[in-house]
Amino acid sequence: MKKTSNALSEIDDLDYIDADFLAEEAGGEYVASTMFDSIFIPSKRMPDEMAREMSENVEKLEKQILAEIPLFQTTIEQPYWAKGQNKREFDRVNCDIYGAICLADDRHLLDCIVAHGGLINRADRYTLRQAAELCNLEPIWDVFPDQSVIDRPLLNRGVYFVIDFTTLCQAMGIKNTKANRKVIVSRLNRLSIMQLFLTFSKDGKLIENRSTKVRLVDKDFHCLLDPTGIRNKNSIKEDTITHLIVNISMFYVKSLTDEGQISRKRFLNDYRYLNGNNSIVDFCKFVDSHTREYVHNKFLSELVINYYDRKMSMFGMNQSHKITTTIAMIVDMQRELERHFSLILKREDNPRSRVKCQDYKVLHIPLLGS
Repeated sequence: MKKTSNALSEIDDLDYIDADFLAEEAGGEYVASTMFDSIFIPSKRMPDEMAREMSENVEKLEKQILAEIPLFQTTIEQPYWAKGQNKREFDRVNCDIYGAICLADDRHLLDCIVAHGGLINRADRYTLRQAAELCNLEPIWDVFPDQSVIDRPLLNRGVYFVIDFTTLCQAMGIKNTKANRKVIVSRLNRLSIMQLFLTFSKDGKLIENRSTKVRLVDKDFHCLLDPTGIRNKNSIKEDTITHLIVNISMFYVKSLTDEGQISRKRFLNDYRYLNGNNSIVDFCKFVDSHTREYVHNKFLSELVINYYDRKMSMFGMNQSHKITTTIAMIVDMQRELERHFSLILKREDNPRSRVKCQDYKVLHIPLLGS
């Protein structure tokens, strides 16, 4: 049996690679992206200002609905792309977003699936029925909504991840209820609708023949009902679902090697304790995208402002309110910061603060562990 290397795609001796194997053998691989973090809005829903702007320009809205123009255009840049040992052949990615704008909670769902799920290797060799059997699932096929895909080969693109709702909900800090499962499926739908058109540039010049279209999650994801682990069989209904088989973009999975952050081991061991408001979990990922030396001795308000400034847009949201609310929530989770980030907060006035609230110095104390 071949041991894992730096990329998931190099594990090629197994047909189904379960989550426990990945945790043990690929625990050092990254599961969250720094390339795309800025395109996820730190909001629970579509911002009112964005909806208002779209409704006031019917001609533009029609073109957006018809995918003639993007919903939003942004650029993605990382300091290390232009210099140092991690220098890239590009220093900017131009991103046109079609179909849907996704939220920070959608990003966390994607990260949880990659971190906690198992995967089907070279999935196009199998039909959905065969893939389920390969993963030791026993779905009730009679209630599957689209009978035409059951015995159709899976797609030859992307990486198929498999996860049960119990594990997924625990990872996200929510209860495994029908309502929450419905929310998860709606987030997957939104992720599958969003299409990114990426072009790459260097020193302000577009790199020719270097562009790609990416759906982070393919529309080909499946919700299954496997009653095996359900104790109360009388609770099973036709719309009950227990497992997901999700096809995630190969471009995205491969990008995690060079443009990733947060190892699978760290995500499994620490992020299951960091659930809460979407901004808080997303902010934690922002902190993890920097070294502790970078974070050390900075004011908390400075870090929170930098986090929001990285986002492609706040779409009219009250940024001062978001910043002060986020600071208050971070202060409330000081114990988690100490345990999982080796960071403590020291109350200190900041004469240059852009927000009117009590500020804190963020101090890294290595002896705390993380």
